[in-house]
Amino acid sequence: MRDQVVAGAALLLALLANSGNSQTPYGSVPVTPPHWSTASAGSGYSSASGGSVTAWPAPAPSGYAPPMQMSGPPPVLPEYSAPGCASCGTPLDYVGARDPDDRVWFIGEYLFWQLTGAQLPPLLTVSQAGTPQQLAGILGTPGTQIIAGGQRVNDDFRSGLRVRAGVWLDDNQRLGLELGYLLLEGQGDGGQVLSPDGSLIVGRPYFDAVTGLPSAELVAFPGVLAGLASVRASSSNFYGGNAFLTYTLAGGTLSFNNPCNRSLFRVNLVGGFTHFRFDDSVRIQEELIPLGAAVTPGSRILIADHFTARNRFYGGTVGMDTEILSGRFSLQTRVLASLGQAERKITISGQTLNLNPVIGTAVNTGGLLALVSNIGTYESETLTVIPQVDVWVGYRATENLRLLVGYSFLYWPNVVRAGEQIDPVVNRNLLPPISANPAGPSLPKFTLKDGDLFLHGFTAGLELSF
Repeated sequence: MRDQVVAGAALLLALLANSGNSQTPYGSVPVTPPHWSTASAGSGYSSASGGSVTAWPAPAPSGYAPPMQMSGPPPVLPEYSAPGCASCGTPLDYVGARDPDDRVWFIGEYLFWQLTGAQLPPLLTVSQAGTPQQLAGILGTPGTQIIAGGQRVNDDFRSGLRVRAGVWLDDNQRLGLELGYLLLEGQGDGGQVLSPDGSLIVGRPYFDAVTGLPSAELVAFPGVLAGLASVRASSSNFYGGNAFLTYTLAGGTLSFNNPCNRSLFRVNLVGGFTHFRFDDSVRIQEELIPLGAAVTPGSRILIADHFTARNRFYGGTVGMDTEILSGRFSLQTRVLASLGQAERKITISGQTLNLNPVIGTAVNTGGLLALVSNIGTYESETLTVIPQVDVWVGYRATENLRLLVGYSFLYWPNVVRAGEQIDPVVNRNLLPPISANPAGPSLPKFTLKDGDLFLHGFTAGLELSF
């Protein structure tokens, strides 16, 4: 009996102690509620007699509701969160776009472009050994080959550089100013032949204006003439410059029924001033040494024909820029049309020098294809429209750096080229030195010939914004 009383008193004291621990300092609101559970087998309270009392489920206090069980750290709410993808949480509004605080951008590109070449008439020929002198160097003669001219030249791909720098003039990135500069390297083509002893048969072909038949001027022929002849067709650097204002017409978000595939777009109006410059030239030179006993030793004849073409364009430009951003990738296009004045200038010059150690030097105007009938400077102007298209694919590597690859196309009509101003029809009576009243037609003559200049190719560069 005493053992049962002792066990009951111990159980009562334990219950009272547990109840006291469940009270807050204010003695009313439970802070850490007990977890009510059934004791596992073998658990219980030991009695003084060595017996045990099995624990039993105790009822929860009146009005108590167990809390919701949660796992992991508690959530932290940020001060601000841009709209983002529900699955990845990536903000959509400015991923890949320029930072709204950026005011300045700089774009530098390497260019690998092709430029339309110039067509040259046959300018230098070589005939096979044994060719009669009256047929030497003449086009169509069996065994005669063209070694300079007779084809399109300077149409290979060339390297270049394009830079653009701009600044936003307002805080909303709507109105901006951009300056640009373009440079493509020049190219040269041609050929030469050297026969210091006259063992080769070399000629400069043309068409005889009097007979209407092909003919040739000798450069080298065994026992008659030794000499050197060279042809050089040069295409200058291509330059371009512009100053544009850009104004944002529209912009926003493109949704494709999936918030994670949302893209940003922007459309800008572009307007301003554009300048282009391009020149080319053709130079033909001879150094002839007459052979034979009757020739004064040391005598030489120097002949030169020179054709140059200069093109300048000044005009106003209007166009459109578009940009689509999707994540870190972007697609940009620029379509421009420039309307303005194209200035063309052709210069033709020729000279023949007869150097004689005894008589002295005689200087005469005219070479072979540049004679008194076509020598001069010819200028003209025309109204021209130049369209231009650029496409870029970009990848934003960092907040301030975007990598770009693209393709560009530019069309400049009414361009003059030096080689296309050469008239191969020659009146031999106009060859220097000429008489006071030469017979025959005034040929060669100048007739303005212009054509289309196409530029196209690939670009690779980067854009910095800050």
